[in-house]
Amino acid sequence: LAALTGDYERAARIYEEAASDSIGDPIRKYTVKENLFRAGLCRLAQDDWIAGKRALEGYAAIDASWGSSG
Repeated sequence: LAALTGDYERAARIYEEAASDSIGDPIRKYTVKENLFRAGLCRLAQDDWIAGKRALEGYAAIDASWGSSG
């Protein structure tokens, strides 16, 4: 909902938190990449390309497979 109202910062934080919380959960671990992808889109929508790039690069710290396909 935050992304729909243009609050991309809040939306990105929500998705990043959801991804972090899902890492250790055997069922929700499959949603980690999707949440990080959505967070990345929100970061890029903020028109701060440098911060967006840093955030995307930092997602590998949350999920080591972030840069891989699949």
